[in-house]
Amino acid sequence: MVETEVSYVQAMQDVTMVNGPGKTYDEIGFIADGQTALVTGQSVDGSWWRVICPDDSIGDCWVTADTDYMVAVDAGSTWTSIQAG
Repeated sequence: MVETEVSYVQAMQDVTMVNGPGKTYDEIGFIADGQTALVTGQSVDGSWWRVICPDDSIGDCWVTADTDYMVAVDAGSTWTSIQAG
């Protein structure tokens, strides 16, 4: 995990949340289309965002950084809760 200047990401459609930075990790929830999430880091290869988990914990919730699904938004955007799976 590396630091990033991105503070928030917004889902462009429903996006699956997994418990690690990759498609092989277990699904633990989702971020619905239009919802935003607070970013706490990025995978070393830049392809996954680490975000605040549905239970407000940090560390095990990841979403794709693919811009077809998630886009960076301003820090002033309203953060909305994400859905547990």
